[in-house]
Amino acid sequence: MNFREQAQIEQNNGQEISPKRPADLLKQAFTLRLLSIAQSVSQTPTVSILESVREHIPHIQESAKYGCFLDEENCAWSLTAVARFHEAQNSFSTAEKYYTLCIQKIEECFGEDNVAVASGFNNLALFYDNQGRYEESEQLFQKALALRRKNLSPDHFRIATSLHNLAISYQSYGRYEEASLLLEEAVRIRKKVLGIDHFRTATSIQALGISYMRQGKYDAAEDMYLESLRIRERNLDSEHPHIAQSCHNLAALYKIQEKYSLAEPLYERALKIRRRQLGEEHLHTTDTMHNLAALYKRQERYELAESFYKRSLHIREKHLGKDHIYIADSLHNLGSLYKEQGKYLLGEAFYKRALDIKLQKLGLNHPRTANSIHNLATLYKVQKMYVFAEPLYKLALELSERSLGAKHLQTALSLNNLAVLYCELGYIPKAERLLVKALQIRLDRLGKMHSDTLSSQDSLMCLVRDAIKQGRISELSEHPLTQQTLVDLGWSSD
Repeated sequence: MNFREQAQIEQNNGQEISPKRPADLLKQAFTLRLLSIAQSVSQTPTVSILESVREHIPHIQESAKYGCFLDEENCAWSLTAVARFHEAQNSFSTAEKYYTLCIQKIEECFGEDNVAVASGFNNLALFYDNQGRYEESEQLFQKALALRRKNLSPDHFRIATSLHNLAISYQSYGRYEEASLLLEEAVRIRKKVLGIDHFRTATSIQALGISYMRQGKYDAAEDMYLESLRIRERNLDSEHPHIAQSCHNLAALYKIQEKYSLAEPLYERALKIRRRQLGEEHLHTTDTMHNLAALYKRQERYELAESFYKRSLHIREKHLGKDHIYIADSLHNLGSLYKEQGKYLLGEAFYKRALDIKLQKLGLNHPRTANSIHNLATLYKVQKMYVFAEPLYKLALELSERSLGAKHLQTALSLNNLAVLYCELGYIPKAERLLVKALQIRLDRLGKMHSDTLSSQDSLMCLVRDAIKQGRISELSEHPLTQQTLVDLGWSSD
């Protein structure tokens, strides 16, 4: 009789589940002794935690054999700890092995329908999400949520965990509105069950801020980021990795809003914490390097930007291989850097390599693929290679509208740049139709003083001015933005 069969008999008889033989009691004691050490290995363990448990890992790994002598909440903790230990050191194939074994151990001890299996699904899904394996992660998050809804009350804190994680998966696909709905529910449950100051509540608030930011809801995003940071600063050490995450995301928001003087010190603080707590070659550290490089590029500090991009790329290639989605992000941004410096052949090579990876890993219909297509089109446009640029812009616009919606800022960018191309070709009606759409989105989402809004206004003014000079006023529409531009230029039909 195995442990699960024994446990089922004892449960049916109302008995307390326990090992029977002296040898089993020793195994249980051995496993319990190591349980607290295993539980100290958090999802993002610091360098100090890794060093403190390193000598115990072989014993924790051995204790995993006896997980069935623990309850369903703890039976797979040993395997989870070993998986996290290896993941933190970029030993990803070993980590995946132990995350998978974790699921198998819970199913062996308590059955496939036990709610604890959802925790195994959840941890493996988080691993896949971090690896850019989004389709696999979403499937597991969905399975975890279904199992928890079957076994738990609607407001159980683990339901909130599944809602939160599924939302993160949706964010990876650019499904930000759906993600927001899930995260709003996760925040509600966590505030109710765990309290406002719980670290998991802060994590969901932070994630909700990301969804708002990606939808261009910058004021709402800032509120979420600041609330999450305040909770974390009240309850965590000043150099905790969660503090670094809050600083990183708030800096990203300020970068988008061109508040560079606010963004830079936050990125630098995040990088300092992550280097010290997680190590120079941790993937979270490379994320901050990467984003700090993007900030330097916007400030035209190109040499500094290139050095950070290259350092991030080197670490990612070392640990992830050359075809990972994160590699595509690094290549894409290096391509953008070289394009801005007029190094077009180099930029094209990096853009194409990034696009190949995204097509392979994400498919054509993903927003990040659309972004790569758009930027390759821009590279061709600045070289006046319109025959290559136009079809790529049109494809990028179609993909953005399909995956993100007609009012998204990425859609506005595609509308604007395709319109500018038509301006350069003298296609006034086509250009105007797209420009007023782009300008309206940017006015609504960014405000009239944002540089992107001003850029669209300048483009529309140039178009209308050209129409006046060429005697083609009749080709312009009656759209209020166009008519106001005519007034601003002093033109009158009288």
